[in-house]
Amino acid sequence: ESGPASLSDSVWTPLSDMENLADRYITTIKGMNDGSLWFGTKRGVSRQSFQGWTSYTFLTGLIGDDVSSVTADAMGKIWIGTSSGISVYDGESWNHYTSVLPSLIVREVYKSNNGTMWCATSNGITAYDGASWVRYGTFDGLPSPGGNDFAEDRNNTLWIATDSGVAQFSNGKWIELDLPEEVADIAVYTLAADIVNGAVWMGTEFGLVRYSIESSQ
Repeated sequence: ESGPASLSDSVWTPLSDMENLADRYITTIKGMNDGSLWFGTKRGVSRQSFQGWTSYTFLTGLIGDDVSSVTADAMGKIWIGTSSGISVYDGESWNHYTSVLPSLIVREVYKSNNGTMWCATSNGITAYDGASWVRYGTFDGLPSPGGNDFAEDRNNTLWIATDSGVAQFSNGKWIELDLPEEVADIAVYTLAADIVNGAVWMGTEFGLVRYSIESSQ
């Protein structure tokens, strides 16, 4: 809640020009291919580039100020998840998505390796392939309708963290993963794929879980 800082030579340095941020309550930071950094906050989103700072809020085109996720699609458009839906910015104009979402409370937007845009909400997830939207819920195998994060392992298998465990996407369905009894059916908030060692790390309310891809085959 006090703003971002950078690490260099084991020393943390607070951002020097934090007055340019939409807000100091940072919810997400995303680096883009053009070298820019996007900061999602509770009061909008800010972009830092070689040209300087630009902030976007509800008053300047964003669908809602409470930002949860920022990412870019295969065309370089910026997708911004908020508690009011999704805004997509092409550098000049905005498009907004609400009715295609199972819930307006968007927790994560993720571009998979094949270019599909996945959106996790508090009541289900959606996938957009550039032409159409598909919804998924517990009837499609999700452990919980509340999705939190996505990751892809080194086999290009897509994973999702939910409020009641994790699942893998296969043949149009989600398959729940059996976790150890100590962490079964609990909220998993974040995922990180270790491509080199063939593992997926899961951040839960009771600590970290490491799942080895190779040993599961």
